[in-house]
Amino acid sequence: METKKITCRGIEYDFKQLPTYEIMRNNVAREVEKDFAEMVKEEEEEREDYYASKEAALRAGEDFEIDEIIESGVSVINEDYKNKLIDEKTYDYMSHYYELNANVVLDVDASGSYDKESLRKAVSEQYNVPVVSIKEYGEAKNNEILRQMTYDSMLKMFESKDYTNFLDLKANLSKYSLNNIAMVYKQRPNAIAVKGSNDWFKNYKRPLIVGEAKNGIKIWRPLAVTLTSEQDIDKFLSSAFYDSNSTTYKRKHDSMMRELNEKGKLNEIKGYTIGYVYDISQTRPLDRANDNYDLIVNLRKPLTEGVENAEEVGRAIATTLKGKDATFDFDKDISISQNLYNAIYKDAAGIFASAPQSVTGIKSNDISSAKVQKIESLIATYLTCKHIGIDCADKVALELTNYMNKDNIPTAELILHGRKEIFGTAFDRGSCYANQFIKAFDTKYNEILIDSPLVESRIEAVRRGCNLSKFVNDESPEVRTAVANAYYGLEKLKDDKDTGVRSTAMERLDYLATSKDSNNRILAAKCGYALDILCKDVMSEVRAEVAKQGYALDILCKDKFPSVLKEVARQGYALEQLKKSKYKEVREVASETEEKLSQKSESKKAAHLDR
Repeated sequence: METKKITCRGIEYDFKQLPTYEIMRNNVAREVEKDFAEMVKEEEEEREDYYASKEAALRAGEDFEIDEIIESGVSVINEDYKNKLIDEKTYDYMSHYYELNANVVLDVDASGSYDKESLRKAVSEQYNVPVVSIKEYGEAKNNEILRQMTYDSMLKMFESKDYTNFLDLKANLSKYSLNNIAMVYKQRPNAIAVKGSNDWFKNYKRPLIVGEAKNGIKIWRPLAVTLTSEQDIDKFLSSAFYDSNSTTYKRKHDSMMRELNEKGKLNEIKGYTIGYVYDISQTRPLDRANDNYDLIVNLRKPLTEGVENAEEVGRAIATTLKGKDATFDFDKDISISQNLYNAIYKDAAGIFASAPQSVTGIKSNDISSAKVQKIESLIATYLTCKHIGIDCADKVALELTNYMNKDNIPTAELILHGRKEIFGTAFDRGSCYANQFIKAFDTKYNEILIDSPLVESRIEAVRRGCNLSKFVNDESPEVRTAVANAYYGLEKLKDDKDTGVRSTAMERLDYLATSKDSNNRILAAKCGYALDILCKDVMSEVRAEVAKQGYALDILCKDKFPSVLKEVARQGYALEQLKKSKYKEVREVASETEEKLSQKSESKKAAHLDR
């Protein structure tokens, strides 16, 4: 059946039919009663101030603006107002508790007919909650479809208790927001690493597999704007639908002006549009002989499967937590993985219990309830352990399932915010902690690997791209071979004293010289390799690099491209010919080079005469 998406907007649910409604309303009534007494007191004080000001103005013979509402003697803060507050709060709390939205996107039969009544019934059946009415409906817009996908994704996670799979996406997509992780989870739950098609090709040498371009994963892409003046700020706030007379507007305006005066400009998000990304499984390596899959998805975790390098990893964790020269004290009564997990969890729990704002990216120092702190700490620890290679999936899945159970979340937080917001806040805070810890850990761990006496550790440092210039001269042939495999130092390693290193370097140079990627061929030319072939390359950039090496200048001086001819001129070859080139830039370089050579020659003559 062919379907189309329809958005039902302004849905009003009939919570009164649910057994929990009266319990919720009674709780809200007690809450409102306290607020109501305070509002009555404030109204009485306002009335007293009004009449005192009026009397003073009359005595002084001054004009006084009459407030007809106060003069009428009718109180706005009455029983009707109190009952209205109770009804509105109860409705909001029930919406949070049952995790329901006012706008819902439905799939309907494209060839069938539908109206408000049929859509009302459809929403009621889908969420198992009675619906009173739908304000309006229409064809779903893209942003409405994406919001529904995000909402459905979060509900799916809560219902399936598949928290670790959701967090695995975050571990691999560290820069993505909760909403975008939810979007990816909904469309491709088994995604490993996602990026834009241009990013895959340009930075990772992985083009899309033929036919995958049409299968992009939709995400929210922010629209950035730079503000440089107060007029820009006013325009931005107005476009965000802030009432210019509201307290919120003024507070936001003042805060942004302070930041503008301090920094000179502000970078803000003015909205979102739809973008498309692709999972690594939708790409292929440009160089099939040197697949970078493992490196991209971090399959090579710092902690090996057999935990043979636990001491090095423990030391990196200890120095991250305690500073330079700290050591990790392992408890022999529990497993190595449990030791490492406990250390990270203890640190995360301590921060969320006392100073969450000390973590980069966490803007509020508000401390959550004890149970929500547990959720924050579990997420932070899982993401960190996932990066390091500490196995804790079963433990975290069990505990998150327990703490995210509606019955275990403090009622006040659940009805005020709902599970999605509770999880979202914990997710954001936990992610910030993990990002900060991982960055510091990687730095410490890399330092340990670089200075390690173990060949295996230094090879791992090479694989992680650490200080390759040092390892070109490493005493171990295995380490130098790893450097060659990383396409580094090939110019030197092709002449290495070790046969295996030389062989590997030559293999890599062969690949570069025959690669379809011109950047690789340029790299081969820089290493002075296969210049007799590369001097005839179809790409002028490659031929220009050959000219830089001073090779085949008699051929390249006749090249049609100015970029090549300029490099020939810089070599001081065929200057008379190139000074007459039809390209102005070539003539200028030829003349500059001739002048430099002349000056150099005069300096040599002068030095000779002095002797």
